[in-house]
Amino acid sequence: MRSIQHIARSTGVLAAAGCLGLAVMTSPAHAASGGCARNYACVWSKPHYQGKSGKLHVKPGTCYNSRSEPARSINNNTPYLLTLYAKPNCKGKSFALSWGKKWDAFPFGVMSFKAIG
Repeated sequence: MRSIQHIARSTGVLAAAGCLGLAVMTSPAHAASGGCARNYACVWSKPHYQGKSGKLHVKPGTCYNSRSEPARSINNNTPYLLTLYAKPNCKGKSFALSWGKKWDAFPFGVMSFKAIG
């Protein structure tokens, strides 16, 4: 299984995502709206698209794990259905988020997810 990239860098709005470790900086205005580049899944560690953030280009069938903080706000701007899990390794309580949808203040911290193609 692939690990989600790092959630470690911090400058303004963090470029590494809570659950989906990311490597691209997001501007504060962009983050506050929950914006996300086309074909990416974007996450934030806090409700209202705040906290550590990032984006990840996902492949169907691959489980992506958080390296530290769970995601609480999510924008699925991929062409896939995302299954979001409360525990690492795509286990535990789950929720499906349709493509093109975003969810603010997610009811549980997302520690892993898988795209269904």
